Amino acid sequence: MNKNFATSLALILAITLAGCDSNTATPTSAEQSSQTATATTEVQTVQQPPLIERTVLFGNPTRFQGRLSPDAEQMSFRAPLDGVMNLWVGDRGDFSSIRAITSDKGRGIPAHFWALDSKH
Repeated sequence: MNKNFATSLALILAITLAGCDSNTATPTSAEQSSQTATATTEVQTVQQPPLIERTVLFGNPTRFQGRLSPDAEQMSFRAPLDGVMNLWVGDRGDFSSIRAITSDKGRGIPAHFWALDSKH
């Protein structure tokens, strides 16, 4: 076992050393400081993008989860009513006929679906 271990270790060492190139020049301290200064200058010239407001990411959408009734005569969606998501219904394509059919003041309506009779 010791002979096999020594052979394996020698083989690993030989492969590792073969990957080393003795002709590779190491940069001088002047070259290193020049490279660092260039990298620092490049970083300083990059401008950060503007931050996205939290309300855009985490706030209520203006309208959400739009659906048509099975007979395609009415539309429904969720939208805020006094800051809480509620359910709105109206005639298809006519936003002036839209009215809130719920008035939840707590956590809001999480989802909605039409019944097959197109009335509920």
